[in-house]
Amino acid sequence: MNVRTGPDFSNSTEASNDHQQRKGSVLTRAVQTSKLKSRSTNRSIETLGACTSSKAPSTQPPKDIIAYHDAAKALCDPLLKVENGAYDQLIMNMIAEGISPNDLIDHVIPAAARQLGEEWLSDTRSFADVTIGTSRLQQIVRNLETSLVRENFVNIVERRALLIIPESEQHTLGSVIIANQFRRHGVRVDVIFDSKTNSLNSQISNKSYFLIGLSIGTDQSLKRSSSIVTMLRDCQADTPIALGGSALTCEPENIVSDIGADFFAHNVREALDLCDICVSRDAILPRQVVDA
Repeated sequence: MNVRTGPDFSNSTEASNDHQQRKGSVLTRAVQTSKLKSRSTNRSIETLGACTSSKAPSTQPPKDIIAYHDAAKALCDPLLKVENGAYDQLIMNMIAEGISPNDLIDHVIPAAARQLGEEWLSDTRSFADVTIGTSRLQQIVRNLETSLVRENFVNIVERRALLIIPESEQHTLGSVIIANQFRRHGVRVDVIFDSKTNSLNSQISNKSYFLIGLSIGTDQSLKRSSSIVTMLRDCQADTPIALGGSALTCEPENIVSDIGADFFAHNVREALDLCDICVSRDAILPRQVVDA
Protein backbone atom coordinates (compact mmCIF):
# COMPACT_ATOMS: atom_id res chain seq x y z
CA MET A 1 0.00 0.00 0.00
CA ASN A 2 1.34 3.37 -0.94
CA VAL A 3 0.23 6.11 1.44
CA ARG A 4 1.03 9.71 0.59
CA THR A 5 0.46 12.86 2.56
CA GLY A 6 0.98 16.48 1.57
CA PRO A 7 -0.45 19.30 -0.44
CA ASP A 8 -0.88 17.36 -3.69
CA PHE A 9 -1.63 13.77 -4.66
CA SER A 10 -0.68 13.83 -8.35
CA ASN A 11 2.39 12.06 -9.74
CA SER A 12 4.01 15.26 -10.89
CA THR A 13 7.66 16.17 -11.24
CA GLU A 14 9.55 18.25 -8.70
CA ALA A 15 9.20 21.34 -10.89
CA SER A 16 5.48 20.77 -11.19
CA ASN A 17 5.21 20.39 -7.39
CA ASP A 18 6.99 23.72 -6.93
CA HIS A 19 4.52 25.30 -9.38
CA GLN A 20 1.53 23.90 -7.50
CA GLN A 21 2.99 25.09 -4.15
CA ARG A 22 3.33 28.60 -5.54
CA LYS A 23 -0.29 28.50 -6.72
CA GLY A 24 -1.32 27.24 -3.28
CA SER A 25 0.51 30.14 -1.63
CA VAL A 26 -1.29 32.67 -3.83
CA LEU A 27 -4.63 31.08 -3.01
CA THR A 28 -3.76 31.10 0.68
CA ARG A 29 -3.15 34.84 0.59
CA ALA A 30 -6.39 35.35 -1.30
CA VAL A 31 -8.28 33.33 1.31
CA GLN A 32 -6.74 35.29 4.17
CA THR A 33 -7.32 38.74 2.69
CA SER A 34 -10.93 37.99 1.77
CA LYS A 35 -11.97 36.30 5.01
CA LEU A 36 -13.71 39.30 6.54
CA LYS A 37 -15.59 40.06 3.33
CA SER A 38 -16.62 36.42 2.96
CA ARG A 39 -17.95 36.28 6.51
CA SER A 40 -19.85 39.49 5.95
CA THR A 41 -21.38 38.03 2.79
CA ASN A 42 -22.43 34.86 4.64
CA ARG A 43 -24.02 36.92 7.43
CA SER A 44 -25.91 38.98 4.85
CA ILE A 45 -27.27 35.82 3.26
CA GLU A 46 -28.33 34.46 6.66
CA THR A 47 -30.00 37.76 7.53
CA LEU A 48 -31.80 37.78 4.21
CA GLY A 49 -33.12 34.30 4.89
CA ALA A 50 -34.30 35.26 8.37
CA CYS A 51 -36.05 38.40 7.15
CA THR A 52 -37.92 36.64 4.35
CA SER A 53 -38.78 33.39 6.11
CA SER A 54 -42.33 34.51 6.92
CA LYS A 55 -43.11 35.53 3.33
CA ALA A 56 -44.56 33.34 0.61
CA PRO A 57 -41.91 31.24 -1.19
CA SER A 58 -40.27 33.03 -4.09
CA THR A 59 -40.30 31.51 -7.55
CA GLN A 60 -36.79 32.89 -8.07
CA PRO A 61 -33.73 30.96 -6.81
CA PRO A 62 -31.76 32.53 -3.91
CA LYS A 63 -29.28 35.21 -4.90
CA ASP A 64 -26.30 33.17 -3.70
CA ILE A 65 -27.39 30.20 -5.86
CA ILE A 66 -27.60 32.52 -8.87
CA ALA A 67 -24.10 33.81 -8.04
CA TYR A 68 -22.74 30.24 -7.85
CA HIS A 69 -24.35 29.36 -11.17
CA ASP A 70 -22.96 32.46 -12.87
CA ALA A 71 -19.52 31.79 -11.40
CA ALA A 72 -19.61 28.20 -12.65
CA LYS A 73 -20.50 29.28 -16.19
CA ALA A 74 -17.73 31.89 -16.14
CA LEU A 75 -15.24 29.22 -15.10
CA CYS A 76 -15.84 26.74 -17.93
CA ASP A 77 -14.04 28.52 -20.78
CA PRO A 78 -10.87 29.43 -18.79
CA LEU A 79 -10.61 25.78 -17.70
CA LEU A 80 -10.01 24.81 -21.31
CA LYS A 81 -7.44 27.44 -22.22
CA VAL A 82 -4.27 25.99 -23.71
CA GLU A 83 -2.14 27.51 -20.98
CA ASN A 84 -2.73 25.40 -17.87
CA GLY A 85 -3.68 27.70 -14.99
CA ALA A 86 -5.57 30.36 -16.95
CA TYR A 87 -8.38 29.89 -14.44
CA ASP A 88 -6.29 30.74 -11.36
CA GLN A 89 -6.87 34.49 -11.51
CA LEU A 90 -10.60 33.97 -11.93
CA ILE A 91 -10.69 31.78 -8.80
CA MET A 92 -8.81 34.43 -6.83
CA ASN A 93 -11.23 37.09 -8.09
CA MET A 94 -14.20 34.99 -6.94
CA ILE A 95 -12.66 34.66 -3.47
CA ALA A 96 -11.96 38.41 -3.36
CA GLU A 97 -15.59 39.08 -4.28
CA GLY A 98 -16.82 37.08 -1.28
CA ILE A 99 -17.31 33.51 -2.49
CA SER A 100 -15.60 31.45 0.19
CA PRO A 101 -13.26 28.54 -0.67
CA ASN A 102 -15.77 26.16 0.91
CA ASP A 103 -18.57 27.50 -1.30
CA LEU A 104 -16.32 27.20 -4.33
CA ILE A 105 -15.74 23.54 -3.49
CA ASP A 106 -19.32 22.71 -2.49
CA HIS A 107 -21.27 24.73 -5.06
CA VAL A 108 -19.31 26.43 -7.84
CA ILE A 109 -17.02 23.56 -8.85
CA PRO A 110 -19.78 20.89 -8.96
CA ALA A 111 -21.96 23.32 -10.95
CA ALA A 112 -19.10 23.88 -13.41
CA ALA A 113 -18.71 20.12 -13.82
CA ARG A 114 -22.44 19.77 -14.50
CA GLN A 115 -22.24 22.63 -17.00
CA LEU A 116 -19.44 20.88 -18.89
CA GLY A 117 -21.46 17.66 -18.91
CA GLU A 118 -24.56 19.41 -20.24
CA GLU A 119 -22.52 21.06 -22.98
CA TRP A 120 -21.11 17.67 -23.97
CA LEU A 121 -24.63 16.24 -24.17
CA SER A 122 -25.62 19.14 -26.43
CA ASP A 123 -22.52 18.58 -28.61
CA THR A 124 -21.01 21.97 -27.79
CA ARG A 125 -18.09 20.40 -25.91
CA SER A 126 -16.05 17.34 -26.77
CA PHE A 127 -15.46 14.46 -24.36
CA ALA A 128 -11.82 15.55 -24.24
CA ASP A 129 -12.96 19.02 -23.13
CA VAL A 130 -15.00 17.49 -20.29
CA THR A 131 -12.09 15.29 -19.22
CA ILE A 132 -9.61 18.18 -19.20
CA GLY A 133 -12.08 20.50 -17.50
CA THR A 134 -12.99 18.12 -14.68
CA SER A 135 -9.32 17.29 -14.14
CA ARG A 136 -8.55 20.98 -13.68
CA LEU A 137 -11.57 21.44 -11.40
CA GLN A 138 -10.14 18.65 -9.29
CA GLN A 139 -6.80 20.46 -9.16
CA ILE A 140 -8.59 23.62 -8.00
CA VAL A 141 -10.09 21.64 -5.10
CA ARG A 142 -6.63 20.41 -4.16
CA ASN A 143 -5.16 23.92 -4.29
CA LEU A 144 -8.01 25.35 -2.22
CA GLU A 145 -7.65 22.55 0.31
CA THR A 146 -3.94 23.30 0.58
CA SER A 147 -4.80 26.90 1.49
CA LEU A 148 -7.39 25.79 4.04
CA VAL A 149 -5.36 23.15 5.92
CA ARG A 150 -2.97 25.84 7.15
CA GLU A 151 -5.67 27.21 9.41
CA ASN A 152 -6.01 26.04 13.02
CA PHE A 153 -7.55 22.59 13.43
CA VAL A 154 -10.43 22.48 15.91
CA ASN A 155 -12.62 19.75 17.43
CA ILE A 156 -10.92 16.99 15.50
CA VAL A 157 -12.70 13.65 15.65
CA GLU A 158 -10.29 10.79 16.28
CA ARG A 159 -12.13 8.63 13.78
CA ARG A 160 -11.12 7.54 10.30
CA ALA A 161 -13.28 6.91 7.25
CA LEU A 162 -12.38 5.14 4.02
CA LEU A 163 -13.58 6.15 0.55
CA ILE A 164 -13.24 3.62 -2.26
CA ILE A 165 -13.40 4.57 -5.94
CA PRO A 166 -13.53 1.42 -8.13
CA GLU A 167 -11.16 1.10 -11.06
CA SER A 168 -14.03 1.47 -13.54
CA GLU A 169 -14.73 5.06 -12.47
CA GLN A 170 -13.45 7.53 -15.07
CA HIS A 171 -14.09 10.73 -13.09
CA THR A 172 -13.16 11.20 -9.44
CA LEU A 173 -14.01 14.87 -8.87
CA GLY A 174 -17.09 14.04 -6.78
CA SER A 175 -15.12 11.73 -4.50
CA VAL A 176 -12.39 14.35 -4.01
CA ILE A 177 -15.07 16.86 -2.95
CA ILE A 178 -16.68 14.33 -0.58
CA ALA A 179 -13.28 13.63 1.01
CA ASN A 180 -12.76 17.37 1.46
CA GLN A 181 -16.16 17.71 3.15
CA PHE A 182 -15.38 14.85 5.54
CA ARG A 183 -12.14 16.57 6.55
CA ARG A 184 -13.94 19.86 7.11
CA HIS A 185 -16.21 17.98 9.51
CA GLY A 186 -13.10 16.92 11.42
CA VAL A 187 -12.93 13.34 10.13
CA ARG A 188 -9.71 11.76 8.94
CA VAL A 189 -10.07 10.15 5.51
CA ASP A 190 -8.21 7.55 3.49
CA VAL A 191 -9.06 7.48 -0.21
CA ILE A 192 -8.31 4.54 -2.48
CA PHE A 193 -8.45 5.49 -6.16
CA ASP A 194 -8.73 2.98 -8.99
CA SER A 195 -9.26 0.21 -6.45
CA LYS A 196 -9.06 -3.41 -7.53
CA THR A 197 -11.16 -5.89 -5.57
CA ASN A 198 -8.40 -8.48 -5.25
CA SER A 199 -5.99 -5.98 -3.67
CA LEU A 200 -8.31 -4.27 -1.17
CA ASN A 201 -7.87 -6.85 1.57
CA SER A 202 -4.12 -6.35 1.83
CA GLN A 203 -4.54 -2.58 1.78
CA ILE A 204 -7.04 -2.17 4.61
CA SER A 205 -7.01 -5.35 6.72
CA ASN A 206 -4.81 -3.74 9.39
CA LYS A 207 -6.81 -0.49 9.49
CA SER A 208 -9.73 0.52 11.69
CA TYR A 209 -12.55 2.58 10.16
CA PHE A 210 -15.86 3.80 11.54
CA LEU A 211 -17.28 4.07 8.00
CA ILE A 212 -16.48 2.82 4.51
CA GLY A 213 -17.94 4.72 1.57
CA LEU A 214 -18.18 3.16 -1.88
CA SER A 215 -18.60 5.53 -4.82
CA ILE A 216 -20.74 4.14 -7.64
CA GLY A 217 -21.00 6.47 -10.60
CA THR A 218 -21.30 4.02 -13.49
CA ASP A 219 -23.24 0.86 -14.32
CA GLN A 220 -19.95 -1.03 -14.51
CA SER A 221 -19.09 -0.05 -10.94
CA LEU A 222 -22.60 -1.04 -9.88
CA LYS A 223 -22.08 -4.52 -11.34
CA ARG A 224 -18.79 -4.90 -9.43
CA SER A 225 -20.04 -3.41 -6.17
CA SER A 226 -21.43 -6.65 -4.75
CA SER A 227 -18.05 -8.39 -4.91
CA ILE A 228 -16.37 -5.33 -3.36
CA VAL A 229 -18.84 -5.30 -0.46
CA THR A 230 -18.36 -9.04 0.06
CA MET A 231 -14.61 -8.58 0.29
CA LEU A 232 -15.01 -5.65 2.67
CA ARG A 233 -17.16 -7.78 4.97
CA ASP A 234 -14.32 -10.30 5.18
CA CYS A 235 -11.75 -7.79 6.44
CA GLN A 236 -13.94 -5.07 8.02
CA ALA A 237 -16.87 -7.12 9.34
CA ASP A 238 -18.12 -4.55 11.87
CA THR A 239 -17.69 -1.40 9.78
CA PRO A 240 -20.81 0.17 8.23
CA ILE A 241 -20.65 0.36 4.43
CA ALA A 242 -22.35 3.32 2.75
CA LEU A 243 -23.10 3.64 -0.94
CA GLY A 244 -23.23 6.86 -2.90
CA GLY A 245 -23.01 8.08 -6.46
CA SER A 246 -25.01 8.95 -9.55
CA ALA A 247 -25.62 5.31 -10.53
CA LEU A 248 -27.90 4.91 -7.51
CA THR A 249 -30.51 7.54 -8.34
CA CYS A 250 -33.23 4.92 -8.94
CA GLU A 251 -34.43 3.01 -5.85
CA PRO A 252 -31.12 3.22 -3.92
CA GLU A 253 -32.53 1.44 -0.87
CA ASN A 254 -33.29 -1.68 -2.93
CA ILE A 255 -29.82 -1.59 -4.44
CA VAL A 256 -28.27 -1.30 -0.98
CA SER A 257 -30.16 -4.39 0.14
CA ASP A 258 -29.26 -6.37 -2.99
CA ILE A 259 -25.56 -5.50 -2.74
CA GLY A 260 -25.36 -6.16 0.99
CA ALA A 261 -24.30 -2.68 2.11
CA ASP A 262 -25.77 -0.89 5.14
CA PHE A 263 -27.23 2.33 3.77
CA PHE A 264 -27.30 4.92 1.00
CA ALA A 265 -26.19 8.46 1.91
CA HIS A 266 -27.09 11.56 -0.08
CA ASN A 267 -24.29 13.62 1.52
CA VAL A 268 -21.54 13.61 4.13
CA ARG A 269 -23.71 15.00 6.91
CA GLU A 270 -26.29 12.24 6.42
CA ALA A 271 -23.61 9.55 6.44
CA LEU A 272 -22.17 10.86 9.71
CA ASP A 273 -25.62 11.14 11.29
CA LEU A 274 -26.45 7.55 10.32
CA CYS A 275 -23.23 6.48 12.08
CA ASP A 276 -24.14 8.57 15.16
CA ILE A 277 -20.98 10.65 14.75
CA CYS A 278 -21.12 14.17 16.16
CA VAL A 279 -18.42 16.35 14.62
CA SER A 280 -17.55 19.99 14.17
CA ARG A 281 -18.67 21.59 10.91
CA ASP A 282 -15.54 23.79 10.93
CA ALA A 283 -12.72 21.33 11.57
CA ILE A 284 -10.23 20.70 8.78
CA LEU A 285 -7.59 17.97 8.50
CA PRO A 286 -4.67 17.46 6.13
CA ARG A 287 -5.28 15.24 3.16
CA GLN A 288 -4.13 11.62 3.15
CA VAL A 289 -4.48 9.47 0.05
CA VAL A 290 -3.99 5.75 -0.47
CA ASP A 291 -3.21 4.70 -4.04
CA ALA A 292 -4.14 1.22 -5.23
